[in-house]
Amino acid sequence: MTLKVAVCISEVLRSVQPSNFYFLVDYNSWIESDKGRRLRATLPTDTVLAEGYKEYDTGRTYLVGMGDWRKNKDEEVELDGIGGVNILVKADVHRSGINFPSYAFENQAETEGFARMAKRAGYKVIGLPNYVVWHIDTDEKPGNLGDRKAF
Repeated sequence: MTLKVAVCISEVLRSVQPSNFYFLVDYNSWIESDKGRRLRATLPTDTVLAEGYKEYDTGRTYLVGMGDWRKNKDEEVELDGIGGVNILVKADVHRSGINFPSYAFENQAETEGFARMAKRAGYKVIGLPNYVVWHIDTDEKPGNLGDRKAF
């Protein structure tokens, strides 16, 4: 795969073992909607929108479920927000000062704020809906956590 964009992510699936069941992961990768833009216009600048809360119905289109792994893996979709499971970023993006803000940036933070910041600086942010990365099971091996709980 050859990419000519500054920021790229893929579709993410997670397998549940021992069954062959899998589910979609990462609703932080999305295309902004008019409804979301109108909502952002009503919010204080220090409010961070988080997906999944009924108080913040954004109407966004999510990369999750948009693709089909049997189709063209190189198909690109321009995104406004991205999740953090699998991000490819050209070094120049970071060198220019784009970061993962721990503060509200255009009503987003962390990976979604990163995407907004990159786009504001003129970088293209894309998702590959048909290119699947598998998120491994996160069950810890015995002994890794000592006496601490994983959750």
